[in-house]
Amino acid sequence: MIDFFFDPGAPVQPDQYQTEFNCLLKYYEQLKPRRVLEIGVRGGGSLYQWIKRKPEIVVAVDDGGNLRWGNGGKIDPAQWREWADYFGVELVTIIGDSHDPHTRLQVAEHKPFDFIFIDGDHSAGGAEQDLSDYLPMVRLGGIAVLHDILPDYSDPGIGVWKSWERLRESGALLRELYQHENQGSRGIGIVYV
Repeated sequence: MIDFFFDPGAPVQPDQYQTEFNCLLKYYEQLKPRRVLEIGVRGGGSLYQWIKRKPEIVVAVDDGGNLRWGNGGKIDPAQWREWADYFGVELVTIIGDSHDPHTRLQVAEHKPFDFIFIDGDHSAGGAEQDLSDYLPMVRLGGIAVLHDILPDYSDPGIGVWKSWERLRESGALLRELYQHENQGSRGIGIVYV
């Protein structure tokens, strides 16, 4: 049985498996990041969790519900701002394609990051480009996180797992978080910088 992460005090829930996301939150809390970047915010469930743990600044990048990033969906930057204000966190919202050089330049103004969460363009090429563009913005000792590192045979458009396989082959220092062994989709991958 797959359980989804649930925070009873959160205004919106992340679309994440419970065991995987709980483990990731433990790593996040141990790291105590000051500067956080999330690519692919959508409803803001995971963004809320980063903000709630009070880093100094969070940069949120979303393409505005463009269907190219998978499910599309409604985004609500005004709500994100309310969360940030409530917790006393500086929030920078960038509505744009993470692959656009202008977006990348806007994000780079706030580097180095301690923690980045990549959950945007789920195509193999898109995930690869996000890694290539944003991994260099993580400080030494920080981490980059990818969501959906397992093949999802029900959705061939999800190709993040191909990028993860290449990272595995590269000898990079990695950690994989799963809900259970042999699960058929999702998974969270951590890249240590």
